[in-house]
Amino acid sequence: MKKAYKILFLVCFSLIFIYQAKAQSDSLIAVPQYHVVKQNETLLTISTKYQISLQQLIDWNKLKTDQPIPSQLIIGYVYYKNKQFINTQPNFLDSASIKQKINKMLDISFEERFLLFNAGLKKDSTNRSLIIGGYVDAYYGFYTDSVGNNNFQKFPTIAPRSGTFGINIVQLSARYSSEKVRGIFTLHYGDIPASAWSPTYNFLQEANVGIRIVKDLWIDAGFFRTHLGCESIQPRENINAGVALTTYYDPYFLSGVKLSYKPTENLMLQLNAFNGYNTFVQINNRKTYGATMVYEANENFMCSYNALLSHESPDNQEIKQTRFYQDFFFIYKKPKVDIAFELNFGVQTNSRLKDSTQTAFMFSTSLIGKYKFKKNIGVFGRSEIFQDNDDMLTGPIFNTTHQIVGLNATGTSIGGEIKPTEKSYIRAECRYIQTLNGATIFRYQGMDRTYRTEWLISTGFWF
Repeated sequence: MKKAYKILFLVCFSLIFIYQAKAQSDSLIAVPQYHVVKQNETLLTISTKYQISLQQLIDWNKLKTDQPIPSQLIIGYVYYKNKQFINTQPNFLDSASIKQKINKMLDISFEERFLLFNAGLKKDSTNRSLIIGGYVDAYYGFYTDSVGNNNFQKFPTIAPRSGTFGINIVQLSARYSSEKVRGIFTLHYGDIPASAWSPTYNFLQEANVGIRIVKDLWIDAGFFRTHLGCESIQPRENINAGVALTTYYDPYFLSGVKLSYKPTENLMLQLNAFNGYNTFVQINNRKTYGATMVYEANENFMCSYNALLSHESPDNQEIKQTRFYQDFFFIYKKPKVDIAFELNFGVQTNSRLKDSTQTAFMFSTSLIGKYKFKKNIGVFGRSEIFQDNDDMLTGPIFNTTHQIVGLNATGTSIGGEIKPTEKSYIRAECRYIQTLNGATIFRYQGMDRTYRTEWLISTGFWF
């Protein structure tokens, strides 16, 4: 699902550098890459776009000077040896379809295919690859909610401090992949891990290793960042400068085992066993179990369904609480427009506020869109709803009469992005959050309020 991370929202930030491996001619397959010719395009403009010579474009397509330009043109080749990726010309690395093929050939696990590699790729004749890279994101945020100096805002994830400059994240990653073994190790530091990450192993974003059991069947074990939802803990993978409420209450990090199977090029299935819901360290003697399905219809559309069954009560608690949490999202991407939609639904036994023997329910959804005026300039927006009236996920929240209620809120965001380079961005966003059940959870200028306005500016780069 790499096609643009795949899409929408998670913005293509990575540039992959590929170095040629020698291949025997009897096992080498060249797959042509095509460009669909648009109105008013000429051979010169197409050759300039892909940084190839005019003569090379003519030779690849066996063109004659007196013939019209065909409807599509070969603009390069991707090479495979024994069905393994070997090499592509550097001038085609900006092609998302090439990046997608690279990720598939490297057997990246399904949730990692949402991401673009954040560093160069070194590949040798034994089909092994090692990726090492770094990433930094800085921000300034202002919130109409007085929480005191140096304190984190409510729902703290990206840009969690108000009225100050800060570092969202600084991270260093190493990723290894071969035909039978893969793994990733990522360290991070900053306000995101301080405000939203596990207090245990706080410096560790990911550390896991995978073994291929048979073709297309892998088992991975260790510490993972979550695969749920279309927004990520890493700002560069998102469209907006901040994240939705539904993203904040999704699990960010998990530890355990994943069994992944890819029956077709377009479908990924996975069974999971974790230590708990949003935890690295087990909180009781029962595991959290999950299942995931990811379907990538084509380069423009993908969808995912995720389910987690967890046990949220301590072992010494007499009344047990079992949670079933489901997440569905789809992403649609075109050259000018990106659209993402996410829907979450959860139930938890013995958790209703008015009757603790009854089952509680929660629901949330978000719709995200982006329009690109140019390749490096765009505007984005998000609309969101979050309803957890029985306090299943949110923790104690009080209304104007001091009764405990869950979070019932809506949010709207609008902003813009400029990408000075392929591996950097500048974003600005305004967001408005309003509670709908009278919960005065915000306070500004000496008054309790049911709403909050946010202004965020962030910039990031990676290498």
